[in-house]
Order: sequence, then C-alpha cells, then structure tokens
Amino acid sequence: MKTAIVALVLAASPSLGPAREAYQSGDLPRARTALEGLLQPLRLSDPREESEAHLLLAATLHAQEDLARAEQETVEGLALDRDAKLDPLVYPPDFIAFVERVSVQRQDRIARRAAQRRPPVLLPRPSSA
Repeated sequence: MKTAIVALVLAASPSLGPAREAYQSGDLPRARTALEGLLQPLRLSDPREESEAHLLLAATLHAQEDLARAEQETVEGLALDRDAKLDPLVYPPDFIAFVERVSVQRQDRIARRAAQRRPPVLLPRPSSA
C-alpha cells in the first residue's frame, strides 16, 4: 500500500500561525473559525499554504468528529499538494491514518479535483505558412 503524505512545516505561513496555534493548544472552535476565514473566501495565494490550511482544517474537523467534512477537506488539501506529509509531532496517529486512508480510497476524486484546479495550458496558435 502506498503511503503518501509530506511534513507540513509549522512555520510555513504567518497567516496560518493563529490557526495552527489554536489547533495545537486544543482550541478547536477557534482553529476552525480561523481556517474557514482563510479558505472561504480564499485568502492564501500559495497552493502549499492552502493545502496546509485544508489539512489543518481536516484535522480540526476530525477531532470534532465531523468525519464527512474532514474527508472533504483532506481531498482538497491533497489535490493541492499530493506529496503533503503530516508531522507526527503535530498530528495525532489516528488523523494521520485517516489521511492515508482517504489518500488511497479517494485517489480518483483527489486526481479529478487536482485537474480541476490546475491552470489551463494555453497552446500557441498554429502559424500559417
């Protein structure tokens, strides 16, 4: 079984700092509010930061036992950064296992979502000879 998932760097984004701190301190309602505020409407310009925000929101929702929504956020996060890995010093083992399971079971959905988010490729106009 393929094990995916790369380390989300704790100091990656100052805008994620308050949400990250709230999650790590166990203040899940504050973490959820901060993350939803960054994602809806989107206030992050870096796809890796957006991926981290989705996965951090997924962890928050998972801890709050909202598994359907946690799965949805996991798909979004992995669609943005398929190689994302979770730091076991930050995320509990049951959440890391949840993400790995979603990564395997929902790989088609993740791939479709990644394709939808990929910018279109513009081909050059054919030159007339």
